Amino acid sequence: MGSFLKDWTVALLLAAALFIGVGVWMKAAAPTDADRAPTLRDLDGVAFTLDELRGQTVVLNFWASWCGPCRAEMPELARFHRDYPEIPLIGLAVDSGTEDEVRRAAQGLSMSWRVALADTRLTRAWEVDSLPTTVVLGPRGEVRAVVRGLVSYDVLVGKTR
Repeated sequence: MGSFLKDWTVALLLAAALFIGVGVWMKAAAPTDADRAPTLRDLDGVAFTLDELRGQTVVLNFWASWCGPCRAEMPELARFHRDYPEIPLIGLAVDSGTEDEVRRAAQGLSMSWRVALADTRLTRAWEVDSLPTTVVLGPRGEVRAVVRGLVSYDVLVGKTR
């Protein structure tokens, strides 16, 4: 019985140490504010950061040219951008293509809003695990809403007001 209790104690201590170690590792690997708001370069070559947009509600739309649902929601985004030009809308292309290919796709989809390329670090920092994903940021940069999947005009209006 004593050996059995000793074995269980050792096993529980090892499990606790592993649990704590994984927690520390995950905290160290967690995205930082800098990961969430790096310097981006839009398709016109203009560098910007999300921090520059503080004080405004901002809509981030993660999309890809090969993503059918992303393409399907573009008319809703275009209508929102037309009706609410004071709210920055940023298309973040999660594409495996070149910048020129993304530019052609954005033009083909009549995207009149700012578009930049999103790398793996950015999508990981914003916890984008499916496309399309739309993130609405409040004026202090706080996440007000996350919509995974198609976003409609009405949902965008409701989440930004």
